[in-house]
Amino acid sequence: MVMEALRLLRLLACCFIISAVVCVGDKVSEAINICREKLKADPHFPRVQYSLAQLLDSKILGSDDNVDKTLVAEVLHLYSQVGNPHDSVEEKRIPPIKVRFESLMRAAHIAKDILRDNRQAVSYYEFAMHIDGIDCPLLLVAFEETLKLLL
Repeated sequence: MVMEALRLLRLLACCFIISAVVCVGDKVSEAINICREKLKADPHFPRVQYSLAQLLDSKILGSDDNVDKTLVAEVLHLYSQVGNPHDSVEEKRIPPIKVRFESLMRAAHIAKDILRDNRQAVSYYEFAMHIDGIDCPLLLVAFEETLKLLL
């Protein structure tokens, strides 16, 4: 329940970032289209990638067992790009460490829980553990999740 509340808060925050669109009902689709258009013009914009990932992620969470694998792949790619920004991303655009870490952790959870791909999940956890400046408690969470998958 807390995770859903946090996700809703993030969704609302990302909509504010993306031209102050109010995300209610079918407005989510409009926000997704805005993000995709912005990424066409500037494909390495982590803030927009993160917003789009969260918007699409909310659609995955709301779907049944027959989740669209293409949508999941897009979400994983976006979270991965936020967690490991492309070399061409300007220094001032690189997301905060916590956002990068959370993006990779979310990608790992999606890979593990939705795709049932432990190998891919471990790789995301590994990327998350290699981000410089991560607090020890966060590292332990990623390490514990990795060990669960490996054992």
